[in-house]
Amino acid sequence: ELDQNYDRVLKKVIEGEKNRSVLAPLLTDRREEGAVLYRRFLERSYENTREMELILQEYVEVSLYHLMKNVKPLGLITQLAPLLGLLGTVVGMIDAFDVVALKGLGKPELLASGMAKALLTTGFGLGIAIPCSIVHHHLNEKAVRLSLDLYHKLHALSLALMHGSSKTVS
Repeated sequence: ELDQNYDRVLKKVIEGEKNRSVLAPLLTDRREEGAVLYRRFLERSYENTREMELILQEYVEVSLYHLMKNVKPLGLITQLAPLLGLLGTVVGMIDAFDVVALKGLGKPELLASGMAKALLTTGFGLGIAIPCSIVHHHLNEKAVRLSLDLYHKLHALSLALMHGSSKTVS
């Protein structure tokens, strides 16, 4: 809904309507993160385009941080799961070599427990890390796309408000 409102508002601003009521559809939804950002950004006054762009970049970086803060724990799981699997592998191999040291190589079935522990923990670690890595990558890309989209929209709207037209309509 915010995107549809944005398109209507931008069109009106480009056509010359710049009063507060034209911007209202973008600024009134208190639950929508995008509306909050639009409201904060558009309620400021800017002396020139460069100042507006610097502040816009700052706002978008903050929005990207907020989008990414919930993705970071997934990244940590993606990194730690294989390491925990490797730790289990090392423990399993130590167990297997302890059996060899105590019982000799005469009964290979005694090695099975340590080897199974090593393989199970490796598989478990990779089984967690691989899907988490895929989801983490997808969420990272989505957050970056949302931030870039927000940047382009705010930039176009700000230019239209400052100058009456916009060359970067998205």
